[in-house]
Amino acid sequence: MIPLLAVALTLAAAATPGCNPGDWQCSLPGQDIQVVIDRLGHPTSQRRTGDDTVYLWREGSHQTNPHCFLEFVAGPDHVIKSVNQDETNSGCAAFDKALSR
Repeated sequence: MIPLLAVALTLAAAATPGCNPGDWQCSLPGQDIQVVIDRLGHPTSQRRTGDDTVYLWREGSHQTNPHCFLEFVAGPDHVIKSVNQDETNSGCAAFDKALSR
């Protein structure tokens, strides 16, 4: 039943307004967080929030370089529940490329 749940979560993300099919922001919810770790390496930081774990990847700094942070929330089953991206100056290009493969 868990694979069916993963498919349902992925389809729900793909049906989200503003989500284009094939975009990693739409395709990764419902998958195991290990998929992201395999593509980006270990997160910059992670923290527990209730039963969930929040994984954060960050590039650059606010002052001198383009910057980006990606935040993935995964449940106790390690399945990604949500994705949050914040960027300035196209700072997420390297992350986008790695996650789109």
